[in-house]
Amino acid sequence: MNTKPKLISCDSAYTNQSCISLNKSTDSVHFVFNNIYLPGKQQKGVNNADSTMGFVEYKIKFNKKPKKLPIASGAAIVFDKNPPIYTNRAVGRFKMGLSPGIILGYGFPFKTDNSNYLNNRNLVFGLSLAPYAPHKLYWQVEAYMGKFKESKNFETINEVKQRDTVIVQGNTEKRYILNGKNYLTVQNVLTINAVPVQLRYNINKFIGIGVGTLFSLDVYNNTKKTRTLNLTSNNFVNGVLNKTDVALEDKSKEENLKYTNLKTQLFTDLQIGLVRVGPSIGFRYMYDTSTNNNRMATYITWKF
Repeated sequence: MNTKPKLISCDSAYTNQSCISLNKSTDSVHFVFNNIYLPGKQQKGVNNADSTMGFVEYKIKFNKKPKKLPIASGAAIVFDKNPPIYTNRAVGRFKMGLSPGIILGYGFPFKTDNSNYLNNRNLVFGLSLAPYAPHKLYWQVEAYMGKFKESKNFETINEVKQRDTVIVQGNTEKRYILNGKNYLTVQNVLTINAVPVQLRYNINKFIGIGVGTLFSLDVYNNTKKTRTLNLTSNNFVNGVLNKTDVALEDKSKEENLKYTNLKTQLFTDLQIGLVRVGPSIGFRYMYDTSTNNNRMATYITWKF
């Protein structure tokens, strides 16, 4: 504590010595200047206006970590038994710090249709950034990579009428009976995802909710399509007909796409845990605007 004029505590002052006493209550503190003298501006020999003023400068230590909310304060100055003079109200604000975080998530669909890879399970790993230890409403940005589980779509078409088929293998022609065809499509997708901004609200230090928009881009999309023929070969061994079933890969096509298929997804989520600083678990519902696909994701995040 620093004062003008410089004074000692009244606890150690002698009788009628200029001193200052301190009285504290729940939400206020009283500084009492006892037996002090400040010259007036009109007094002879006083040329410096600052010499006619007094002040008290002090610091406060908190018993526990305070909320990062604005603090309003004001003062009342009382001279002897005159009515108090109230100063202007002042608002103190905490300097905003940044809180980085990590995200590890697992997504699962509501549908199982393999025609869209969004209907497959996926893993994500990423980072987040938000104000440090936020209370109530705040912003947050995110960026992460997503790996979708390999998608396999298998389809069998049986021939209504079995028919003879001649297949050339090397320089040899072989005759088979065609029973049907199998079509297999295998897809592997790696995406990069960004949430440029989302709005979050911490209901308390254990529960938080949020809404936002996620943009997703396929950085790697590999699709391999294979057709397999289901055949029966007829061979005569020692005059006896011997039938053998054969599966022969007939056609294969592979397609690699990079940095394609930009998607926009809307989401809302719920976090439970130490949502301001520390670990928490989240549950996020996402809706893809282009495919009308909706899915759920659960994730673990840790804010530092």
